[in-house]
Amino acid sequence: MEADAEWRPPFFDCFAKGVTGGFDRCNVGSGSGTNRGAAWGIRPGGGEYHPLEAAMTTAAVEPVALRREQINDAGRVLGRAFHTNPGFVWALPDESARPRKLTWFMEMGTKAGDKYGEVYTTPGDVEGAAVWLPPGKTTLGIGQLLTVGFLAAPLKWGIGPFMKFMGVINRFEHLHKEAMPGDHWYLFLLGVDPPRQGQGVGSALIQPVLRKADASGLPCYLETDKPEDVTFYEKHGFAVVVKEQFPNGPSFWTMQRPPRP
Repeated sequence: MEADAEWRPPFFDCFAKGVTGGFDRCNVGSGSGTNRGAAWGIRPGGGEYHPLEAAMTTAAVEPVALRREQINDAGRVLGRAFHTNPGFVWALPDESARPRKLTWFMEMGTKAGDKYGEVYTTPGDVEGAAVWLPPGKTTLGIGQLLTVGFLAAPLKWGIGPFMKFMGVINRFEHLHKEAMPGDHWYLFLLGVDPPRQGQGVGSALIQPVLRKADASGLPCYLETDKPEDVTFYEKHGFAVVVKEQFPNGPSFWTMQRPPRP
């Protein structure tokens, strides 16, 4: 079962799930993509800002653990990756304000991954990031959210966008718990800087945890709101669990990957 099973208001669960969402949420996710948040599992997709590869190319990238001093860099890269993601465009329609709000949000998501999960990036400069929450910690408690600053979201985003996004996150939370009652890895965010997309970077960044999950016999889970990302994740062994569409909002998919022998 999930850790932190005590009741908490939806406000807190929203940010515990990590945007991206579907949004890979709040995958707040893919991200990459996905995962909720990703981030929704939020995976920005399509166009010049697609955070994932359109093709499974091979890149000379050996993922490394993100250093704490790189968190702000990762936030900026993920913000650029998610800029045209349908979920964030829907939640943050003011394009001029979106970069600032997304960068803050991605920094908080990366902080959460650094403190309570695992974050992988490229050697040298940050050109992408994969943020995972580990078994037993795929839902963060109130105290954990406070430590990374997520509770400032209503002020940073504005009440209207925040409440809109809350509805999405609450639905993700329900589907996540329904689909994954046992231990699993959760892909919170996955994004690649636009100049490095299409070069296998995203595929490389998720490999360390996929290998861990396989070795321990555990599944993985994410959300995404891009059809392109569904194809990307299917190539890595994920399968669609649920497809839904929010009223007047984007479609999203939840995906699960069983462990490979």
